[in-house]
Amino acid sequence: MVKVLHGNIAVSFFRPADERLVREYLSSFGHRVVSVDDTEVTGVDLVLLDAPSTSKYDTGFLRRLKDADPVFLPIIMALDARGSATDWLNSGVIDDCLRLPLSKAELVSRINVFLRLRHQTKTLAEKSEEIRALVNSSEDHIFMLNDEGVFIASNSRMPHLGGLHSDDLVGRSLEEVLPADIAGSLRRECAETLRSDKVRTLEYCLPGNAGVRHRHLTLFPVKLADGRKRIGGICRDTTTLVETEKSRFLLAKTMEYTAESVIITDRDRKIIFVNAGFEKISGYPRQEALGRTPAFLRSGRHDESFYQKLHRTIYAGRTWKGDITNRRKDGKLYVIEATISPVFDEQGEITHFVSVRRDVTEERQFEKVRERMQRLEAIGTLAGGIAHDFNNILVPIMGYTELCKDIVPPGSQLKQYLDQVLLAADRARELVRQILSFSRQAEREKAPLDIRLVVKEALKLIRAALPADIRISQQIEPGNECVLADPTEIHQVIMNLCTNAQHAMAEKGGTLSVSLQVINVDERFAATRPGLHPGPYLQLTVGDTGCGIPEELQDRIFEPYFTTKEKDGGTGLGLATVHGIVTGGGGVISERSKLHQGTVFELYFPVVEPDAGHGDDTVTLRGPGGSERILFVDDEPMIAELGKQMLGGLGYEVSSTTDPQAALTLLGNNPDAFDLVITDMTMPGIGGEKLVREVRAIRQDLPIIVCSGSSEKMKGYRNGKDGVSQLLMKPIRLDDLARTVRKALDEQKTDNNVSASVSKSA
Repeated sequence: MVKVLHGNIAVSFFRPADERLVREYLSSFGHRVVSVDDTEVTGVDLVLLDAPSTSKYDTGFLRRLKDADPVFLPIIMALDARGSATDWLNSGVIDDCLRLPLSKAELVSRINVFLRLRHQTKTLAEKSEEIRALVNSSEDHIFMLNDEGVFIASNSRMPHLGGLHSDDLVGRSLEEVLPADIAGSLRRECAETLRSDKVRTLEYCLPGNAGVRHRHLTLFPVKLADGRKRIGGICRDTTTLVETEKSRFLLAKTMEYTAESVIITDRDRKIIFVNAGFEKISGYPRQEALGRTPAFLRSGRHDESFYQKLHRTIYAGRTWKGDITNRRKDGKLYVIEATISPVFDEQGEITHFVSVRRDVTEERQFEKVRERMQRLEAIGTLAGGIAHDFNNILVPIMGYTELCKDIVPPGSQLKQYLDQVLLAADRARELVRQILSFSRQAEREKAPLDIRLVVKEALKLIRAALPADIRISQQIEPGNECVLADPTEIHQVIMNLCTNAQHAMAEKGGTLSVSLQVINVDERFAATRPGLHPGPYLQLTVGDTGCGIPEELQDRIFEPYFTTKEKDGGTGLGLATVHGIVTGGGGVISERSKLHQGTVFELYFPVVEPDAGHGDDTVTLRGPGGSERILFVDDEPMIAELGKQMLGGLGYEVSSTTDPQAALTLLGNNPDAFDLVITDMTMPGIGGEKLVREVRAIRQDLPIIVCSGSSEKMKGYRNGKDGVSQLLMKPIRLDDLARTVRKALDEQKTDNNVSASVSKSA
């Protein structure tokens, strides 16, 4: 039994009775029957009409109806014996002809065949449309070539072929749309694809306005039903992928060879990547790090709350920055400056952590030393200021005490009391000098000095004082290099450092090691010691095997009055004084210490050229007193009056004032009224430096003595420079004042006599 397909059938017969019978018959088989007039509105699957109906519906109408159908609209013509089926079939409009009268079986069979054909055609059209949609929706260029290399089909994804569209591409050969070298390569690949009957791939590049574009091409053979062959192609734009891979490669190489340590962990902080910088900084090979958490690098210097805060930060999606002290594989500690950042996926979830770590161990040590130096500099400035004020207090104490001694009867008890006052004042003056040594403001005449002999002499004194359980290891390298220093200060440095070493080894004994050698400091080493510069240095090293200094106290050891000794065990000025002496001579001092292992001090003195020779600078003095006229200027009333009394007692005619401007007025009104000017350095308004210039402007040959408690302020006034004859450091003793005044006056008289002789000779 023939299975009947149901469809919409349009019917038109010239005779109404014939049409009615056909309608009834088709309806009985389940077909829906409509008039041909309704086909443009309702749409049909098949048209059935007789020849006379064409008087109403001509072939032009039927052709338009057929062309309007998106699939295939079959039209069947019913003919009587007089009609020619061949003519109708050749018209291209009629698909089949039936002879009247119609046979019901034949009619159903023919209609079923055409409905099945229409259904299959429609199915194929739908499949074809689906395939076309899929092909056109692809981002890749999909095309078909015949065996001669001519495009026969293409989708619209072809921007690499310029402004061509798919319709323009069809019918063109490879050479017409591609550069000759690429077209030649593709043609060879196409031939090989057809020969081998296998899929082939290749990559090539095309120049473009935006740069080179990379392509990946897949060619595959297509065999048609009749045995003919085609070549299918899928061309993919891989420019972004290639550039991404290049960027990834560059990033990987950058991470691998960067000096910083790079660590990548998963969300559970398991290490999945480390670079060569990590291996160099930590000492661990990457095989020992992968799969572990960074916790194995911990040094124990940070408590658990430190790491908890770090983890809270990064798991909250924020970047953590800071310093971490870690431990190398060899056990040494090192400091890293770390930046740890979370990595997010497309959903905003944390998937990894990236840590970039820079070894800043030397930097932090340098910064610590620099901060220590800055702190000591500030303390030194403060100490210098205090010492200056203290000197101004000591001056009248010592001066008036000496004046009192001169007027009390010899051997009286009051004279003994005054001697004790002077003794205490001298001790105070020595204490001030220690403070000034620390602050680099002490009056010490430095000259080129070979300190080897001074060091050896100091060690002889130390050896006699050391207990039997402490031995000295001495290594003094021979040579004749000199440093700018004062022998008394160098002796003080050795004694202070060795005394501290003795105290550190008091309980268990040990070895005091002292070495002196010449080293050549290069730029790399100079960068590790603030204050050092490339060049030759004498390195003095003093070490012990004693108790060591706790790390938390090492930053404070050079501070004045800071001491770890018990009460009455020391003043805390020893190392502060050493620091001031060394740095005052342009040197650098550093220290390293470990608990129970000892302490080492390294002192670096810049090497200088020795003097060609020193003449005899002694001057025969005529006497401590005189009758010349002296102008004494000091802003402290008590010191100004004291100067007048002390110099007046020596026979001089003295005018004193606390106002520098008043002193200039006196000189300006009568430049020849005085034979000598004595002035303080630090005064409000017009300071000593300006006063010297103003006095020189009034009278060029007038000798001037400058007084100060700070040699730092008098660096420019050495050996008569800038018109200053002599220098006096406070506090001033009477005998020092007498000799200095006499020397300045006598030198001026000598200069005047020489000038007069030269004038007569001329």
